[in-house]
Amino acid sequence: NWGYQVGHVADIHVTANSVLSFTSVVT
Repeated sequence: NWGYQVGHVADIHVTANSVLSFTSVVT
């Protein structure tokens, strides 16, 4: 399940990145 774990972490990272980008655009 290691590959799934890595994919999940990468997904969280991408989501966090999108939120940060969205926040900086709105601010």
